[in-house]
Amino acid sequence: MRALLVDDEEPARLRLRSMLEEAGFIQVVGEAEDGEAALEAVNSLRPDLLFLDIQMPGMTGLEVAASLVPPRPQVIFCTAYDQFAIEAFEHHAADYLLKPLNRDRLKKALDKVRGRHELAEAGRTQQALFPSGAGAVSTLDYDGSCRPAREIGGDYYDFLPVGQGKLCIVVADVAGKGLPAALTMAGLQARVQMLLADHAADPARLAAELNRGLCGATESNRYVTLFLGVYDAGERSLHYVNAGHERPLWIRPDGEVRRLDSTGMAVGLFDSASYEASRVQLDPGDAIVAFSDGLTETTNAEGVELGEELLAGWVRADPGSAAELRARIVERADAYRAGGAQADDLTVVVAKVLP
Repeated sequence: MRALLVDDEEPARLRLRSMLEEAGFIQVVGEAEDGEAALEAVNSLRPDLLFLDIQMPGMTGLEVAASLVPPRPQVIFCTAYDQFAIEAFEHHAADYLLKPLNRDRLKKALDKVRGRHELAEAGRTQQALFPSGAGAVSTLDYDGSCRPAREIGGDYYDFLPVGQGKLCIVVADVAGKGLPAALTMAGLQARVQMLLADHAADPARLAAELNRGLCGATESNRYVTLFLGVYDAGERSLHYVNAGHERPLWIRPDGEVRRLDSTGMAVGLFDSASYEASRVQLDPGDAIVAFSDGLTETTNAEGVELGEELLAGWVRADPGSAAELRARIVERADAYRAGGAQADDLTVVVAKVLP
């Protein structure tokens, strides 16, 4: 982890630097003697971790913390004064250490920030697994996004070419949150990509193979809801299986909204589960909106869930591109939440049939 030391007393910085060298996983990339220099160094060096004194000439450490903008480094306050602790944690302090620093207490603080740092790194790695940007194949415009509720999550979506003029669209939601769900999500992605080459023509068989694999490799409470559809650009058809997932919306050009209902249970529960596939014929102007329950279960200030009907009203006869519609859905969900915390991973995929 890359650290910046901010203290107006050089002996304090030297002692802290020496103690951090003993930790073995901290690289001190810079020092600053006051708040203004600290903000300049944060902007230029982009440290992961900021050790921050409070009483300094000019800006105080608390004012520095209040001035930080995303992406913010984690902040550990190091001060001789205990009366600022509450205010420090209001500025999202990772920890608050009193001088003279104690090695054992510093080690606990470092273990805490290292854990957070590793989760953040895992989150960035997970985001890199998702398709980058919007895409298009003949007769189809598509786009998607996934925003985890924590650093890492259990939602998954993908767009996978499967031969001439065909595209596999996947949206899945792993039961649970955090690292266990994220590991299951990564395993699911690998299994889909491995099995798709042999089973793209038979989504029901693909779902059954995924189910058997997950049943043998995960705990019984780590099931996955899954929507998987293969779009044929020539026929403008969608051949899909819905394994217990939220029903994607099928919006017709005249504003009619249909649902792509479940065709089997979630994968990973019973190795003997069977699945059926359905096929729908799409027309120019049709749109498919698939999502995780983190969207429809978004609650407002009164605790009322967003639900399918309100979502359908948002997307009915929307004239924008797939990327524009997907972005508007997420923005409206955020507005509906009205500043409340995001309680679950939020994934939205939109596919629009072109003329």
